[in-house]
Amino acid sequence: MFLTNNSLTEEVPSWITSDKDNNIDISYNNFTGPRLDSCKIVSANLVSSYPSLARNTTLWCLQKDLPCNSGKHEWDCS
Repeated sequence: MFLTNNSLTEEVPSWITSDKDNNIDISYNNFTGPRLDSCKIVSANLVSSYPSLARNTTLWCLQKDLPCNSGKHEWDCS
């Protein structure tokens, strides 16, 4: 399912982050939560799906404008 760049807001529904059988792309939206602990969700693409205003509470890979440019792997900003 592709819901990319649709200006979706509110929280990411829990069924999206827990669904292991379907590939769901909800990247480039404006979700407000919930706070996720990993950039690697098995079947969901959430890249750049949270507004940049949430920089202090959201993982770098989920923020608009992808703020990390450490020169390492794109998933490792430490």
